Amino acid sequence: MKLSEKGIVLVLVPVAFEFIFVGSLFYLLNQQENELKFAERARRKNVHLNRIHRAQIVLMGGLAPYEGARVMRGAQRTDLAKKLWLDEIALLERSFADDPATLAFAEQMKKTMADGMAMANELKNSMGGRFDMDALVKFKKARSLINALGAMTDKMSLETEQIEQESPIRMAKTRDQLKLLLLAGLAINIGLAVGMAVYFSKGTVARLSTVMDNTKRLAAEQELNKPLSGNDEIAVLDQTLRSMAEQRAEIARKERALLENAADVICSLD
Repeated sequence: MKLSEKGIVLVLVPVAFEFIFVGSLFYLLNQQENELKFAERARRKNVHLNRIHRAQIVLMGGLAPYEGARVMRGAQRTDLAKKLWLDEIALLERSFADDPATLAFAEQMKKTMADGMAMANELKNSMGGRFDMDALVKFKKARSLINALGAMTDKMSLETEQIEQESPIRMAKTRDQLKLLLLAGLAINIGLAVGMAVYFSKGTVARLSTVMDNTKRLAAEQELNKPLSGNDEIAVLDQTLRSMAEQRAEIARKERALLENAADVICSLD
């Protein structure tokens, strides 16, 4: 591998890790943020449900018979409770317009409330001075419908409370994952730094040291180290030094041969 390619590796490996690390960190932080929003939504939903439940209790009280006659007790209070109930249902629908389950719950609640109030109004209009079984049957039906509202509200409240209770557990788990990610990121960063240093030391520094030593040996006319493997710039430089050493050795051999021939010529002339 050439030096330029090694440089690219030294840059790309840490950058790739940083991308993975930052992406994982962003995912966990986003998950934590979503969990906080989810818990806040559950809290707000519970507030609406509690108000709806209180209004239903007032409506239940308004259906109670009074002094043996079929009259509605506290009509003004009942009307106010109904208005508050409808307002809270409308507010619940607006606040959770993106939640199909909540919208379906609100729609079912409105239908049941409409049936119950229609039955209560029918009961109120049919009341006479004397007791009749038909009025009692209507009263029980109206009360059962209002009771159904309470049951639906209680069920939704329990589900919402469960979400609120589980949310801190999930957030704590996400925080633990964030801590683990940070520790793992630190350890991997240190490992990458050490690994890259070792890789660069073995792949570049050690080979450069060999070339430098060969330069000194060449100057001192000593035998060079073993040839470096590979085809990078350092290996090419080592091959160039060896070629220079071979050329120098060839020149020295020719000089010696020339001197020996000259000595023979001089001797023959004598």
